[in-house]
Amino acid sequence: MLKQLTALITVLLITGISLTLYLPDYEPENAIRLAPPNYQISQESLKNPFAMNDTLLNALEQEGSRFGLRLGLFGQLQQAVDQGAKYALTDKPTIFKTTDNQRYWYLLVLGPFPDRFQANHRSLSLAQNQHISSTLMRWPSENLSTKTPTKAPTKAPPADDKAESTSASQPSAQVNTESAS
Repeated sequence: MLKQLTALITVLLITGISLTLYLPDYEPENAIRLAPPNYQISQESLKNPFAMNDTLLNALEQEGSRFGLRLGLFGQLQQAVDQGAKYALTDKPTIFKTTDNQRYWYLLVLGPFPDRFQANHRSLSLAQNQHISSTLMRWPSENLSTKTPTKAPTKAPPADDKAESTSASQPSAQVNTESAS
């Protein structure tokens, strides 16, 4: 009976060891490697959203502008992230946060393109090859970088105007006193 029990334990032990060889290697949850995302998020626009009007195409302001292709407009960041993850594109679209009528929107934009021709060519390629519709727009990052400088000069002139009006009133006062003398 002892021989049978020892044989049974040996068989179970050998079976258990042989079955563990077929198990996959252990990887802790933190070590699981995820594929890099198919999109990028503009951190600058999350902190300081730009106006939706800044992306509109204006015929007078297109010189020197770069262009983008809007692949989607979403009310929530997670919706933009989900859609960006679905696209298998060679270049990564960017998610920008915008504001329009006191509401936030998230744009999924491909680009930038240096001119309209290249943007339109890429749009046609996306439609024909991958059945992805897109809308031509101005690349928003230019507007983010010019947003702060345009505010600073508008604040500076009123201070200069006050200084000029003060200095202008002083000389006139001096002129009045000189003429009275």
